[in-house]
Amino acid sequence: MELNEQDSKAIRIQKIISILKERNGSSVRELANELGVSEMTIRRDFEYLSATNAIKRVHGAVIYNPDFIPAELSEESSTAPTRDIRAAQYGAAMAELIEPGDAILIDCGKLAFSLAQALPGGQDYDIFTYSTAVMERATTCANQVYFIGGTYHPQSAMCESEQSAATLRQFRFNKMFLFPDGIHSEFGITCANHFEVASKKAAIASALKIILVADSSCFEAVSRNYFADIGSVNMVVTDNGLSGFWRTHLFNMGIEVVYVS
Repeated sequence: MELNEQDSKAIRIQKIISILKERNGSSVRELANELGVSEMTIRRDFEYLSATNAIKRVHGAVIYNPDFIPAELSEESSTAPTRDIRAAQYGAAMAELIEPGDAILIDCGKLAFSLAQALPGGQDYDIFTYSTAVMERATTCANQVYFIGGTYHPQSAMCESEQSAATLRQFRFNKMFLFPDGIHSEFGITCANHFEVASKKAAIASALKIILVADSSCFEAVSRNYFADIGSVNMVVTDNGLSGFWRTHLFNMGIEVVYVS
């Protein structure tokens, strides 16, 4: 029986994961030759795997992320299509907030790639970022792209250094898209990686409007590293799963909320 496109992709994805686990990395060309598909097909597979945080890009190749749960990659899983659709919805909601003439700082995080994929073309705006995933996409859309470099951290696809934080403080941004790992009413906004803190703080201090983007499950969650209070945020982009407490709390603080649909 001939496989349909979705089944073929599911099998190919699992083969890619097996190869990456076995060899501790591979390139686009190597995988394309071995699996008998085009390099463009492998690149699309890498985009899918990057969006799920299942792989890490290092020095022109990719490696498997051992911290990720392989079951979430399965195209047969009932949650996988929902996850992809939700990520696209977040991307579209964020893209609608970008206006011609904007100078935008895009943070690193789970939903940063969704925004990168949805960036509008044909508009006069500038992108600043320390996320390699965002940079690769933004170069085809924005008027100018400014990459804030430093030491590369594959677990978050981010570059940072003392100098990069200092550089961020020299710029001014109309908008910053912020992607935290936890938002707590008492313990503030947090992230999983300590090396993200200095850049996030510098960017927040340099932005006119802070747009916090997070799945509703992140609210009342606490990660390891504090970097800001919820009062520093001007807008929240989230989903309809946001609790009544947080809806009231954000309203009382005068923070606008945009719900993805």
